[in-house]
Amino acid sequence: GSPLINGTTDLHVRLEAELCRVMGVEACALFSTGFQTNVGAIGCLVGEGDVVFSDSRNHASIVEGCRLAKGEVRPFRHNDLSDLETQLAAEPGRAKLIVIDGVYSMGGDLAELPGVVMLARRYGARLLVDDAHGFGVLGPGGRGTGAHFGLSHQVDLTMVTFSKALGTVGGCLLGPASVIHYVKHRARSYVFSAAMPPGNVAATLTSLGLLVEGDALRQRLWENVRQLREGLAWLGFRLGCGEHHIIAVEIGDDDVALRMTRQLREAGVFVSGIVQPGVGPGEAMLRVTPMATHTPAEIGRALAVFAGVGRECGLIR
Repeated sequence: GSPLINGTTDLHVRLEAELCRVMGVEACALFSTGFQTNVGAIGCLVGEGDVVFSDSRNHASIVEGCRLAKGEVRPFRHNDLSDLETQLAAEPGRAKLIVIDGVYSMGGDLAELPGVVMLARRYGARLLVDDAHGFGVLGPGGRGTGAHFGLSHQVDLTMVTFSKALGTVGGCLLGPASVIHYVKHRARSYVFSAAMPPGNVAATLTSLGLLVEGDALRQRLWENVRQLREGLAWLGFRLGCGEHHIIAVEIGDDDVALRMTRQLREAGVFVSGIVQPGVGPGEAMLRVTPMATHTPAEIGRALAVFAGVGRECGLIR
């Protein structure tokens, strides 16, 4: 059932409390997916007369949340603090919400969080960070992008997706108790959607415990990231500018990206082929993400497969 009727168990309450403890916040609302978290939270928090400022490369769930909001939507150029400030300054006296990704899932680049925080405080805006790809990987204890920059307490609301570092399914919104209480009673994707299944909640609790104590895993992950990124660059592939664990191999043509994805998977290397509408025309890429449990030998074998497939598709010599 839905969380407000019969979908909340003791396990759900325990997971919310543990997430609050780990992240150092007052309250947490669990949603059945990360997508529903953004759609529900943004859709109910931005009312008539309000304005939401959204990075142009935000995740589709943020875009959908903005579409459902009754306020006005102001997209700003990706990670462009000057453009954001210009738009904030043009809206004096209005309630303002800035929404950004902590780590952008296509290019693997981090948000300009220190600058965004500064602008939010200067212009009286609230800040929501979608930390789907930062949580578990960045910052002390894997607490995410805010912790990475030492700005956790300057972020008003944080969204976390369980389907990335935690390896389960679900999402949550973390923040002040009054705001979370409001979201729990106003977000339609919370009020009218089934809660996370208890078994999935239990798995998420277990993963969260491993994550918080997982500094050795994170160290191994970054070693794998360096080996894979350096190897792909040495082979001659064009890589995105980010230094995160998400490695974007730039392809350009949709057909070539899909062909490479199929051939790599058939050879035992799992990658994600990203084409339209996930990216714009001519921006097709392969999203390559190593895991902490990969061995150096496995990374080496993956690079050998990349070399063969890349040459066959004419991307490298």
